[in-house]
Amino acid sequence: MATFCALDLYKHFDAGLLTRFYNELIIPMFPLEDEREPLSEWMSYFEQQRNGESDLHFHIVLLLCVANRDGENAGRIVSSDNYDVDLETACIAGGCVFEFYSEKMTSLISYIVVNPEYSGRGLAKFMIKYAVDGFYADAQLCRRQQSQCCTSSCATCDVSQMYIPTFFETNKPGVTDGVMKSEERHKVLHSLGCRWIDVSYVQPALSKDSAPCSDLLLLTLKSDRQEINDDGQAVIASSHVLNFISSLWQCICGSQYQSDPVFLAMKEKLTQVSSLPLQDLPWGV
Repeated sequence: MATFCALDLYKHFDAGLLTRFYNELIIPMFPLEDEREPLSEWMSYFEQQRNGESDLHFHIVLLLCVANRDGENAGRIVSSDNYDVDLETACIAGGCVFEFYSEKMTSLISYIVVNPEYSGRGLAKFMIKYAVDGFYADAQLCRRQQSQCCTSSCATCDVSQMYIPTFFETNKPGVTDGVMKSEERHKVLHSLGCRWIDVSYVQPALSKDSAPCSDLLLLTLKSDRQEINDDGQAVIASSHVLNFISSLWQCICGSQYQSDPVFLAMKEKLTQVSSLPLQDLPWGV
């Protein structure tokens, strides 16, 4: 039975492995070019982090398959620190791209993909939990740096009770990417804990050669830290949604995003309500 080793490129960057992941899984699973960030952007994010030039915490965790391992770790997901893995030949069973925006304490899981050969083994759930745990670790690190704290038990820096919203994006109903019908993808994401936020959402252009994408839905991960409205429905504060959209647009477009008419239209609508209900299936109808 296979053992899966989790390797976080934020901690252990390897350009060759990142390129393999992009070519072997990201391009086939996300074939719409306008909705796929260029590999060069990911390389740039990692370089900026290494040089201390960005407040963005950009992670990619990969699950590498170590075939036919016997013993207590067979069938489990373990840290790659515990294994000697040949990064050039190891099969990439899945991967998750996620980012934490420290200024506004918000987060995005932008891509999550599982090699079809390894579907049904709980890899997506593991990667989502890994990402969420990573967001809280990033938040605590930021708090400690801001307060110049050197102890791990400082109550001032504790973020364990904080609500850090996690967002996702997915295609609207009727969009076909050649891999999976959007409605089927919605069912998968719903089973993983995602809920739709019924708000007009536009993703900024991901490259100079692409256009803003308006055929996406904005989702968030359901959490017991979200408030419940009078109808018994979980809601998310519109300020959380605006913080995320602002962070994403600033990361991709720079400071000029604040005068972009598309962003301003989203901002205006969000400032008119205090919270937004989280919707079960069907989404986008």
